[in-house]
Amino acid sequence: MGDFSIIKLYNSDQNFYPLIGPFLSRREIVKEFGWHVWDEDNKVWFVALGEKGNVLGFTAVVDNGKTAIFDSSYVIPEQRRKGVYTKLFDTAYIYATNTFSKITALSTGKTIEIYKNHGFNEVRKLKHDTKMEWRKP
Repeated sequence: MGDFSIIKLYNSDQNFYPLIGPFLSRREIVKEFGWHVWDEDNKVWFVALGEKGNVLGFTAVVDNGKTAIFDSSYVIPEQRRKGVYTKLFDTAYIYATNTFSKITALSTGKTIEIYKNHGFNEVRKLKHDTKMEWRKP
């Protein structure tokens, strides 16, 4: 696992758009996801930064009142399978479980085991994803 750090950002932070802006609605990301990555005022972003301050990946937690929604997770192709997503997920999970009583997410087959290992349950299978849910005990 390479050296990188995780920072927490809001879209009101000065360095948010210089870091995340280049990924919003980028064609190759939309093609891979099948939808656009967008920003909203109620999102808290966690960004993995490499040693030179370059973005390696990110994930967001949407504040939906009492419920958090895990959203907009992406790791650049060169950094996949190097622990970036796991560290992003763990950071978002700690934040969300300390702040909310319920978390929902859509998971691909690649991430279902990470969710299950953190106490999420499968709620419903969808066409390409699985809806996952965690509730505070």
